[in-house]
Amino acid sequence: MLSKTKLLGSTLIAGMAIAGGMALAPNAAYAQEEQVSQVDEIVVTGSRIRRSPTNSPTPLIQIGQEELMQSGQVNVIDFLADIPALSTSVVPEDTTGSNLNDGGLSLLSLRGLGSVRTLTLVDGRRHVGSTPGGLSVDVDTIPRLLVANTEVITGGAAAVYGADAVSGVVNFVLRKDFDGLEIDGSIAEVNQDHQLSQRLSVLWGQNLLNDRLNYYVSGEYQRSDEVLDSDVDWRRESWALIGNDSDPASAPSDGVPDQILIRNARTYIRGTNFGGMTILATGVKPSPASDPDVPFGSCSATSFAANCFALAPANRLDNAYLYDENGVSRGVTFGSIRQGTGISRVVSNGGEGQLLNTEQGQASRLPESTNYRFQTGLNFDITNNIQLFAEAKYIEEETYDAGQRVFHDFNIRQLSPNTMGAITGTSAFEIGLDNAYLPENVRQAIMNNRREVYTPAGVLTSTGADRSAQHKLYGPARNQLNNRDLQRYVVGLRGDLGDFGFVKDINWEAGYTYGEMNNKNRELGVDVVRYQAAVDAVVDTGGLVNGRAGEVVCRVQLLKAQGVAVPDAVVGGNTYSRQGAVIDDCAPIRVFGPGGFSQEALDYIQASVTVTDQNKQHDFLTYASGKLWDFWGAGPIGASIGYEYRKEITSGTGRDRDRAGRFLFLNSGPDFPEVSYDTNDIFAEISIPLLRDSVLGRSAEISGAYRFSDYSHVGKQDTYSAQFQWRPVDQFMFRATTATAIRVPNLAETHDPYSQTFANGFVDPCSATVINNLADRSIATNRIANCGALAKAAGLDLSFSDPSASNAYLPNYGSGSVSGLSGGNPFLKPETSKSYTIGGVWTPDFLLPNLQVVMDYYDIEISDAIDSVSAQDAANQCVNGDAVNGGACATQTRDPSTFLVTSFIQGSLNYAALTAKGVDFTVSYRTDLPEFFGRQWGAFSHSIRGNWLIEQHDFVNIEDPTDADINEDTVGDPRVRFLSTMTWEPTSTLAFTWAWDWQASQEIFDVDNMRSNPDLYATSKYLETGDFSQHDFSVRWAARDNLTVRAGVVNAFDAEPARWLGNTTSDNFDLFGRRFFLSFNYRPF
Repeated sequence: MLSKTKLLGSTLIAGMAIAGGMALAPNAAYAQEEQVSQVDEIVVTGSRIRRSPTNSPTPLIQIGQEELMQSGQVNVIDFLADIPALSTSVVPEDTTGSNLNDGGLSLLSLRGLGSVRTLTLVDGRRHVGSTPGGLSVDVDTIPRLLVANTEVITGGAAAVYGADAVSGVVNFVLRKDFDGLEIDGSIAEVNQDHQLSQRLSVLWGQNLLNDRLNYYVSGEYQRSDEVLDSDVDWRRESWALIGNDSDPASAPSDGVPDQILIRNARTYIRGTNFGGMTILATGVKPSPASDPDVPFGSCSATSFAANCFALAPANRLDNAYLYDENGVSRGVTFGSIRQGTGISRVVSNGGEGQLLNTEQGQASRLPESTNYRFQTGLNFDITNNIQLFAEAKYIEEETYDAGQRVFHDFNIRQLSPNTMGAITGTSAFEIGLDNAYLPENVRQAIMNNRREVYTPAGVLTSTGADRSAQHKLYGPARNQLNNRDLQRYVVGLRGDLGDFGFVKDINWEAGYTYGEMNNKNRELGVDVVRYQAAVDAVVDTGGLVNGRAGEVVCRVQLLKAQGVAVPDAVVGGNTYSRQGAVIDDCAPIRVFGPGGFSQEALDYIQASVTVTDQNKQHDFLTYASGKLWDFWGAGPIGASIGYEYRKEITSGTGRDRDRAGRFLFLNSGPDFPEVSYDTNDIFAEISIPLLRDSVLGRSAEISGAYRFSDYSHVGKQDTYSAQFQWRPVDQFMFRATTATAIRVPNLAETHDPYSQTFANGFVDPCSATVINNLADRSIATNRIANCGALAKAAGLDLSFSDPSASNAYLPNYGSGSVSGLSGGNPFLKPETSKSYTIGGVWTPDFLLPNLQVVMDYYDIEISDAIDSVSAQDAANQCVNGDAVNGGACATQTRDPSTFLVTSFIQGSLNYAALTAKGVDFTVSYRTDLPEFFGRQWGAFSHSIRGNWLIEQHDFVNIEDPTDADINEDTVGDPRVRFLSTMTWEPTSTLAFTWAWDWQASQEIFDVDNMRSNPDLYATSKYLETGDFSQHDFSVRWAARDNLTVRAGVVNAFDAEPARWLGNTTSDNFDLFGRRFFLSFNYRPF
C-alpha cells in the first residue's frame, strides 16, 4: 500500500515538473480544440431529419469529452452516473458480492427505470448487449478517447430507434476524420486507501488520397486494483443499528429505544473471522410477554434446529467456545453493548467476532479488472456524394471478485460405529464427537451438557441430557473470475442525392452491424461431500491407514482401512459418491480455530464450475431523409423513411456440466440452448414548419414519427411520437413531446432454463414474531387468518397471533437462505409505455449574454412491465390479502410437518407498472471577467445540471395492482440532486474547476412508523440520510500547444454515507473517500 502511495505521489510531482519545463517553451497555447461558432443543420439524437440543434424539440442532455476528462473519474460510467438522470446506473461496485456472471458490467439506467429500458447507441446504431441473454450495453466497451460527446434524450424514442427506448436513449457520438496521433493516460486512486487504476489510450488517424480517405486505429489498456470492504475506512468503523428492545403490539412504546447505534459492531454469527465458534445445545428462556425481547423458540431434541444453538442466552452465558490458532478453546467475550433482541443475540460493540461491515459479508467492494480495447475504422469518399464507412472493435475484459466465504454448520454428535454423519444441506452436515481436533474440555462439556426446556411463558419444565453441539464457521474463499470478450463490426454507405423530383436535399444511409459477446465465468466453492470427509477427522490409533499410529486421518479412510464399506451420501433423495478419490485423496481439516486448512486440504475440497454465455446481434439499417414542399413560407417539410432488420441470438453452457454429479456449495443450472428472435421494422418521420418570422413568433414546428415492427416471438407492434416546438422570440423556445414505446422481452426473460437460486435473508411472513411486529395491523390480521388456513390444510395446529403461545409458529431458517428455481417465461409480451415532456429553453442575452436556462418536465408510465416475483414477494403476497392468494402460494413449497418454506419457483410476469415524473434543469453561464488592477482575470463558466424527482412508483404487488412502492425521496432516489460545475480560466492555458454533487436528504424509514412507535430510535434523525455533498477540485494546464495535464482530487472533504446506514451499498453516495488523480493528453502531431 505504501509503495502505491509513493508511486502516485512521485508520479504527480514528476508529471507536474515535466509539464512545467515544457511550459517554458515559446508559443504555448491552450490545447483544447475551439468549437466552431457556425451551426449547420445536422442529425441530432432523437431524429433522423437534419435540423439545427438549437431547434431540437426533444429534451437533450449533452456531455462533452472535456467534461469527462476533467472529472477525474476512472470509468465513463462513474461520471455518467453522477448525472442525476442516470444516477441509478449499474456501476462496477454493483457487480460484486452474490451476483453471478456480471463482473465489471457498466450499464446505463435512465430515470431509475432499469438498464433494460434504456437504449444505448453508438453513432445512432445498435450495439450488442453484454448481459447474458440481454441487450443492455456495457458502456466501458466504448473506447474513451474515441467519444466526442454523449447525448441523452428523455422519454420514449421507440418510433425512431426501435424497442427498448422506453425511458430514453443514450447515444455515444464518436470522433470523425481524426488526423494525427493522440496519447491520453491517467493514474488515479479508486479508494482512499490508495488502490489504483491506470489507463493508457492511443488514437492515430490519417487523411490520404487528397483527404478522400480517413482511417484511424485506437488502442486502450486499463487496469484497476481490487478494493475490499476492509479497505474502505468508514466500513472499518463498522457502525450499525442493532436491536435493543422489543415491545408487544398492544403497547409498542415503553420509552426504551428499540434500536440503538453502535460503533465497532462485531458479530458472532459464525464466531471469529477464521476460527469459528462452537455452541452447546441450549434451551433459551423467553422474555415476559410484556417485554418480549427474547421470543420463545421451540427446540427439537431430534434435530439440529437453529433455536437449539442460541449464543450465550441470559440463562446460559457460558455455552460457547472460541479457539486460537492452535485449536485451544476459550470463552466468548462481548463488548459493553450487546444486541438485546432475538433468540441468538450475536452482535455487540466489541469482542472478538467478525466486523459486521467488512468481514461478515462479501470481500470485494470493487472488482480487480484488466481491460484491452481496440478499434479501427475508416471513411472513404467513393465519389463526391457517396461515402463508405466501416469500423471494427475488439474488447477483452477480465474481472475478479471475492464474495462471502463458504459457510457451514458442523453438527457435532456421537456417531454410531462404522457410520458417517448425515449431510443435511449445502451448508450443514454432521461430524463425530470423537473429532481429532475437538479440544478435550469442549468434548467433555458436550458429553456433560444438559439442555433446559422452557414454556412460552418462561417457566422451566425440565432439564435433560443433550450431547450435541454446533460449530459455525466461514470457511474457504468463494470467488469469481469473469472473462468477457466483445467484437463489433460496422460497414455501410451514406451519401447525398441532392434533389430528386419534388424531394430536395436527399441524404441516405445503409449499414450493417454485427456484434458478438462471449462471457466465461468461473465460480469457486467447495465440494460438500469432500468437505465433510475432511472435517470429520479422527485419530488412527492403530496406524491402519498409513502405518503411523496416532495419526490424524479422515474417518472415511479409517473405515476403509478397517474393511468397512463407506456409505455414499444421500441428500434430498439424491446419492453422491464417497468412493475412490473421495477417500484416497482426503486430507484432514481442523475447523476449530484459524489456520487449520492446509493447501493439500484446500486442493482436495475446493471445486469450481465454469459457465459460458454468448450474445450475437445482426442489424441492417437503411433510411433516407429530405425536404419536401414549403407551402406557406415557414420552411420546407422534412421527411425520413427507413427499414431495419435485427436478429438477436443467445446461448450458453450451464453449471451442471462441471458439477459432474457432485454436491457442491455452488448453484446448479442446465445449458442454455441457442434461441433467437428477429424483427422487421418500417419507420418514418415528418417535420412540418408552421411559421417563421410572423406576428406569432420567430418559428414553430410540429413533427412526428411512426414505426411498425413485426417480431418473430411477440408479433406485430407499433409505436409513435409527436413533438411541438415554438420560438415566440429569439430568447425562448417552448417544446413538448408525447410518445409511445415498447420493450420486448429479452431472450433471458423468455428462455432462460430453470436453474438453482437462493432467497437470501428470507423472512417467513407467517412467523408469529414477524406478524406481531407488523406496523400495518390490517395485514397482520390477514396473515393470521391466511396462515392459519394453510396450516389447517396441512393438518397442523399452529398459532400465528401470539409468539408466546405453546404452539406458536416461530420458524428459524438457519443461514436465512432458501433454495429454489428461477427461469424464463416464453409467454411474456412486450412492455408498453407512454411518455410526455414539456419544457423550454431560455437564453436572455438582453440580461446576461451567454446564459442558458433549460427546464423539461417528464412523465413516463410503463404498463405490463416485466418483473420477477421474488420468493419473498410471493410468500408475502400469498398471505397478505383478504384471502389466500392461490397463484402466489403455488410458487412456494412448505414442509408438511414443520410448515417451513423449503423451495420455490421464481420467474417473470407482465404484471407490474412503473411511473417516473420529474423535472430536469440545466443552467449554464460563461463570461469574460472584467479587468481589475490593470490585469485581465480570464473567463468564468458555471453550469448546474439537476433533477427534481416528483414521482418514482413501482406497482409490483401482483395481488393489488394499485399498491405502489413509493421510491421518490428514499435511499438512492433523492427528491433533488444537482451537479454544479464551476470553472475559472485565468489564462488560455490554465483552468481550475470545482464540481459539487449535492443530494437532498433521503428517507430510510417512513416517519409514520415512528409516529406509531415513538421509541423506535433514540433520535428521529435515523429516519433520514441527511443531505449529501461531494466536492471535487481539479486543474487543467495546457503546458504547450500539444500537451495538456490534468490533476485533481475527488471527494476532497471525504464525504461519507450517514453512519446509521450501516454497510450501505447505495452508490449514489460516494463510497470510497478522498482520492487523487493525474492525467495527460499529448498530441505530437
